[in-house]
Amino acid sequence: ILFAFLPFTVLIFLSQDSVPGDLFYPVKRGLENVVLAAASVNPAARVAFRTNLTETRFKEAQSLVLSKSNASGLSTFVDEVQGAQLEVANLTSDTERKTAEEKLISKIEEYQSGLSTLQVKTEQNIPLIPTSIPPSPTPTVIPSPTPRIVNGQSLPQLSSTPIPTITIAPTLAPITQATPSESTQVSEQKKIAETIKETKATLDKIKKDLEENRNEKEKLKEQESDKENRRDKKGKDGEENSIH
Repeated sequence: ILFAFLPFTVLIFLSQDSVPGDLFYPVKRGLENVVLAAASVNPAARVAFRTNLTETRFKEAQSLVLSKSNASGLSTFVDEVQGAQLEVANLTSDTERKTAEEKLISKIEEYQSGLSTLQVKTEQNIPLIPTSIPPSPTPTVIPSPTPRIVNGQSLPQLSSTPIPTITIAPTLAPITQATPSESTQVSEQKKIAETIKETKATLDKIKKDLEENRNEKEKLKEQESDKENRRDKKGKDGEENSIH
């Protein structure tokens, strides 16, 4: 039995920390699908496992962003959260659904905090592109003519020789331009930061939907409880009247 299950155990161990693009990642996802299929007999257990899978997808997305500057995992992570939300909504037991909603809401709050930290790290890694500063113009210096005095009046110096013009040539600062690789890196980092922001907005919407659904169910439950209490009270009043 040990030798029969040894290859299967090794595959589980090797695929545990794999991320999209790794050799053993399809094995990891295949094992998850097997567990989900087996848990279908117990909807509450299936929802619990599906909720835990959202944490796995988040760690994968986080690892891809930090190590490979790849935001593709965030889309898979959002799909997993939406799948867990659908599984929670399909629970028939009010108690199990309420517990599952609270757990998923708590997970989403953790993910939002983690995404905020990830966004800060991504924005810090955006390189600064050097820009060129145009040189300031240098004025041309023209000497004023030497005046001459005739009969106590100052007259400008007349000369057939043209007045020399002294021009100071400006020193041009070297113009620095960003290389194509730097521009591409900046563009990719900005796209990742924008994707993280969109992911946070999507999670916020899912969280609000869960909270509204939970509050609506509780409100309906309270209304049904009030109706039942009124029916019981009405029945008791009828019994008392019949006795009198």
